[in-house]
Amino acid sequence: MARLILFFALLTGLALAAMAALAALRNLSDSEHAATPVTGLPGPVRMISFGFMILLLLGVSTGLVGAG
Repeated sequence: MARLILFFALLTGLALAAMAALAALRNLSDSEHAATPVTGLPGPVRMISFGFMILLLLGVSTGLVGAG
């Protein structure tokens, strides 16, 4: 049962990362036409990095990533 829960958590993180990547690609063309300077990371890039951090967290917590 725990494996099933971890699998769904991983699947949810992958879905979040995929949606953030699609949003980043969609917003790239919009940001090229914007006249205001952007400070820091754009929102979609930030969401992608959060998705990767969730994947890293799940990998470390399950023992798939890290010292073994």
